[in-house]
Amino acid sequence: MAFFLLIAILIFSPYGFNLFASIEKGYRVKDFTMWERVLTEPRVIFHYLSLIFFPYFKRFAINYNYPLSHSLISPFTTLLSISGIILLTIFAFVCKRKYLSFFTGFFLIALTIENSIWPLDIAYEHRMYFPMVAISAIIGYLFVKFENKKLIPALIIFLIAINTINTFMRNTQYKNYTTILKQDLRLYPNNVRALYNMYSMKLKEKKGKEAINYLKKCLDLTPNVYNVYASYADYLAGTESTKSAIEYLKKILETKKDLDKPHLIMWKIAKLYEKENNQKKALKWYSNAMKKHPSSIKIRRDFGLFLFNNGNYYYGYLNMAKAYELDNYQPLTVYYLAKMTKILKMQDKFQFFSEFYKLLYQKGKYYNLPEPIF
Repeated sequence: MAFFLLIAILIFSPYGFNLFASIEKGYRVKDFTMWERVLTEPRVIFHYLSLIFFPYFKRFAINYNYPLSHSLISPFTTLLSISGIILLTIFAFVCKRKYLSFFTGFFLIALTIENSIWPLDIAYEHRMYFPMVAISAIIGYLFVKFENKKLIPALIIFLIAINTINTFMRNTQYKNYTTILKQDLRLYPNNVRALYNMYSMKLKEKKGKEAINYLKKCLDLTPNVYNVYASYADYLAGTESTKSAIEYLKKILETKKDLDKPHLIMWKIAKLYEKENNQKKALKWYSNAMKKHPSSIKIRRDFGLFLFNNGNYYYGYLNMAKAYELDNYQPLTVYYLAKMTKILKMQDKFQFFSEFYKLLYQKGKYYNLPEPIF
């Protein structure tokens, strides 16, 4: 009864509407729906269990691109997995052995949040860390209850030997981040995150051609993450022209309505116009980005720097101080704000900006600004 009362409160209260609106908003930037996630998660749970009982090193991944369930029978293992979860739940309630009953329930409850309607990524192996406590307890219990005690030492030695070899082979995949990504792409060749991260790694290794190939594979999958498009714009700016990069990003804004961070595409366009010394258009796009996401520290900081460098000291300082107020642990923001303060003091301009003195207060205390390093 209490459970249904809680559901009713969540649905019909203003907080409940905000909660569900927030959840729905989270799915706008995902490449799967809430329904697909709910259907897929039972299969993911049994995938986790299969990794425990068959931990072959080539089956593990960091960047998952787990196949989605689109209906109860697509794929058919969806229905089987849901049935399995229902049976485990029933077992947790009816099992007369309290130890097994408790840890079966513990396992299912420990996975509740990350396997529910919240708009999280489909699968990550680290989500099994806490539920593994229950699995370990159940395995230990079964060892204790195993009747043929003479076989237990041999079985333990066998498991240790197998897992030692498996761990050694797994460590070869963890040689560096590139080898980890190669393993992920063997399992999930269309994983946008792994492809983009491989692009970044190849850039660091100064292998430009290989990097661009990975980036183009990302673009072929038409992702809704802004990083891919911003990086391709950088490539166009370097190989063709800044103008072609700007036009490309404008087209992305027009065509990709489900883009996760459109304000950062606007910010990128502003940066490119700034690079072209087109201050008027840079100002326009910075303003657009600010209107779209006024609490973005990156946009506030760069907009403030842009204004300050173009002689608009008041609004430049105002935006930089606001960026600092949003997060006073950002080293670049701290550095630029300190440098602006020093420049204004050197030019004796503080006397003209009485509003600045208000900005230097935060809950009655002065900002602790370090001296900039020149």
